[in-house]
Amino acid sequence: MATFAEPELDRIGDQGVRLFHVPSGLGLHFFRVGPSLAMVGSLAGAPEQAPSPDLLHRAALALAARLPYTEATCITDTGWCHHCRGLATRSGPVGEIAVEVRDETGSLAGTLTVRVYSRLIGISGEICIYHLSFHVARIRLEQIPADGPFRGPHDLFLAGTIELPCGRLTFLTEELAYLNPGEEQVFDEPGPLLGELDCAVPCLQTDIQVNLNAILRNANNDPFDPLKAFLLAMEKVDPRTKPQTALVGDLIRTHGHPTGSPQDPIQTAENVRGTTVGVGQTTVFVRTFQSGYTNIEFTATLVIAGSCDRSLPEPNRGEIRCRVPEGATGMLTLQAKALHPEGALVAVGIFADALPPGWPRFPGGWGLGTVTAEYVFTVPMGSAGRIFRLAFFARAAGAIVDSKIDVFLEVIPREEIKAPSS
Repeated sequence: MATFAEPELDRIGDQGVRLFHVPSGLGLHFFRVGPSLAMVGSLAGAPEQAPSPDLLHRAALALAARLPYTEATCITDTGWCHHCRGLATRSGPVGEIAVEVRDETGSLAGTLTVRVYSRLIGISGEICIYHLSFHVARIRLEQIPADGPFRGPHDLFLAGTIELPCGRLTFLTEELAYLNPGEEQVFDEPGPLLGELDCAVPCLQTDIQVNLNAILRNANNDPFDPLKAFLLAMEKVDPRTKPQTALVGDLIRTHGHPTGSPQDPIQTAENVRGTTVGVGQTTVFVRTFQSGYTNIEFTATLVIAGSCDRSLPEPNRGEIRCRVPEGATGMLTLQAKALHPEGALVAVGIFADALPPGWPRFPGGWGLGTVTAEYVFTVPMGSAGRIFRLAFFARAAGAIVDSKIDVFLEVIPREEIKAPSS
């Protein structure tokens, strides 16, 4: 003990001191909680391996919170479930983007609809990482001029860009639909893929800006177009010719224009033999998650000297009320769980809404499905007669309603705590 520096008073338990050996970084907390005497120290093979003073202090606080102070030591918890609209990434699109395509005169030539899918794949701090994918949902033609004699319906393909704050996608598709003027094609989910990327956004952000630029083109593939037009006409009379039509479609895809993600997709598309049906652009906000009713369970467990009770004054708010002695050390463990009824991944976080001035900071944070956080504190000496409020809330990203827990600590003199029985 002589090798330690001068002891310092330590505000842990009833009485305590702390000692440090500066050259090695080793430390020792020696304290009393009621009838219990405790010592928390650190050992290390080398100075650089020694735990930090803050880590050692937190370990001592955690032990003090678990030592029995008197028979009135309180261990209380509160928790409940409620339904709110929260973050859920289940199957199904999070939204659709519709863009009108217009010809060179400005007249409406058709409409393109894109489905957007989002899947939560990870959380880093307060940042949620989503995998976004964009698929063709619907192509509609207005009453535009026909494709010409013996060519049958328009052989439609798309090109364009999708711009987001987190990246840029380009696309150039194969022929997707064969439509006559006034017709439309609706694609089964998910639909032809235009592009996909991972996007990192704050977990509390409920939507993301998307800018879609698209060109709808009609390809001219001689000599396949007249043959395909003939087979499509025959297919309406005799469905048995459908395999031959599919074969011609395969030949067009094999020998037709290149597809993929060119640097300048619109210019590349305009170099493909054919005509432009129309071009269009739109900027919209799409949800980062699929809305659904998410079950949130928010619980709190408090270990502290004194007496406590709990209540649920409102469906989404719980209370813990305690009478505690000044100088008592408490440990509050908070846990939030969120689960979509269809089993979707849900981002959930715990945060402090209000803490007494000068008390330790609450770390909080986000988790995927479940998040747990601890808060260790010591009731200030000389605060008898005061009531402290500690308020916390759990939130699923995009939720309409937060779950809340309030802890009220009524501080009483130490002599009012019942002494332990012999």
